[in-house]
Amino acid sequence: MSQQTPRKHVFVPCFTNLAPRLPVEVLMSNPKYKLQRNLFLQAFSRIQNQDVYNRKSPFDKEQVDGGYTFSDINPKSYFAVASIHGLPYEPYDLLPDEDVAPTDWHPSELEKKPSRPGGYCHHGDILFPTWHRPYVMLLEKLIYDEAKKIIDETYPEKSEDPKIKKLREDYLNAHKDLRFPYWDWASPVTLANGVPSNLSDDTVNIETLKGIEKITNPLRSYTLPRDLGTLFLAGDSPNPTKRPYVPDANTPFTPKGYSTVRHPTSNYTSDKSDTSLSVVTDCSTVFRPSIAQTFQYVVKWNQFSNHGDSQFKFADGKTPFNENYGHYASIEVVHDSVHSSLGGKGGHMGKPDIAAFDPIFFLHHCNVDRLTAIWQAINPNAWIEDGDKATFTEGKFTEQPHKKLTGSTPLTPFRKSETEFWTSNGLRYIEDLGYTYPELQDYKDPNELKKYVIDLYHPNMYFAPYELRVFIDKPDADAKTPKNSPNFAGLISCFARGKETQCANCIAHPDAVVHDCVDLTICMQTLNINLNSITLKKLDFTSSSLKPDQIKFVACKNNDELIKLEDVLIRADLYVFDEGPDHNHNYEEWSKKHLAQVYPPQKK
Repeated sequence: MSQQTPRKHVFVPCFTNLAPRLPVEVLMSNPKYKLQRNLFLQAFSRIQNQDVYNRKSPFDKEQVDGGYTFSDINPKSYFAVASIHGLPYEPYDLLPDEDVAPTDWHPSELEKKPSRPGGYCHHGDILFPTWHRPYVMLLEKLIYDEAKKIIDETYPEKSEDPKIKKLREDYLNAHKDLRFPYWDWASPVTLANGVPSNLSDDTVNIETLKGIEKITNPLRSYTLPRDLGTLFLAGDSPNPTKRPYVPDANTPFTPKGYSTVRHPTSNYTSDKSDTSLSVVTDCSTVFRPSIAQTFQYVVKWNQFSNHGDSQFKFADGKTPFNENYGHYASIEVVHDSVHSSLGGKGGHMGKPDIAAFDPIFFLHHCNVDRLTAIWQAINPNAWIEDGDKATFTEGKFTEQPHKKLTGSTPLTPFRKSETEFWTSNGLRYIEDLGYTYPELQDYKDPNELKKYVIDLYHPNMYFAPYELRVFIDKPDADAKTPKNSPNFAGLISCFARGKETQCANCIAHPDAVVHDCVDLTICMQTLNINLNSITLKKLDFTSSSLKPDQIKFVACKNNDELIKLEDVLIRADLYVFDEGPDHNHNYEEWSKKHLAQVYPPQKK
């Protein structure tokens, strides 16, 4: 028997050339990227189907749960990569001769109930964006390497077939620029359409030597090849194994053989409509406004990078440096909202322990990385503060609690080489890592880039139909004031489209202004306001006449969501019509007179 080559650690090297990460819609539909798409989908699918355990493991893979060592887990499997983020709280990428040694702050992982702080990921601290950067790079590099294997297997270098030779050359050129795609969950496209269909379709088409083939869509879900076990860390009971499996909304831990879900139905399948509706709603109300505020106002890394720090105190009672992390918004705050929006009640993305098992997790975090890189380009001097202003960790697999987090903190378990872990400082400039994003290629001036981003994500109040409601003698009227109120005079409805519309006529008239009127007569009669106290001959406002400041405007969407008045109303004026003696029907004698400007209110 020949001696086996010892396994080495998995590490994340830089790419040798610079190429952009593409929007997933572009990668999945643009004919220009057909070869990259074929490679990406096949390689991602193969990684998801890899064995959880090393093929050379001495254990029976079907009976191994509970009887393996951590070094038996295949670190290149999707299960192992996803588990870095949470469950089953096992160390990643241990070699056969390695162990996680006990320390002063935790016992060994090999004990039955490890009390070491679980996992590696950084949430709620300044390393949140930089830790997730090599996380996406890890999966990206595994897909990249697997794609090269596919080329070598399908279009071998030694082939003499001219067609194979040409295809190999074309695929190698496409492979050179293959990068992981991102899904921009705050884009105008998401605002209009919700989750792209290519992230939820059951199957996708790929082109092979045999022609067009359908394969299971690796972007839709991932089927768990192994139970996550007894979740004593999460307070859960052992995973059920009998079908049908209907999880509690608070503990949606998936047993072996079940796929990840988004907004699960009673049959434990993803509800595509509910997921997209949730995303569209949150895109307009949360994602876009938060991103716009973050880019417009936040200029410090400590505020941009995360949603807050712990209230840890030293033994002498002193609290470490703390900033107002709730200043406007942060990239992590928006990130949290996307997780909740996609997960729903019981979906994987809504639970940090299991979120990474849903493939959309990595497209989401690729977009988080994109926004981080754009923010860095706009604020090139902002970075992680060390020294007295450093923040602290609560402890990880490899980090002692209450230890300072700096730009030099090792971002375990992501290796730069066999002997070195990545640090935030080493990951600061993405171009040095071999990838970039379209906006960073198009906008080199920070001010132009900032303007582009704010314009792209600024909340668009015109994206849906809205109403301008008019009330009399109701100064506290708002979107919830009923239309059957005696103070309701009428409304103007604007059946509008937003800037993202594909309607050619609407695109051709982006600054169109709607003109309309509301007749106040009936409401005035209801409120016993004298209709005849003002005539064209006498414009003095008496005690019984309608005055401009009695008129209240309320702007809102059809779902009663309030809109800022200044965003939809340019000007409103009060007119009186004289219909002649005894309101005759001689329309030629009728006339109108401007009484006052109601909005914006005139200074007295």
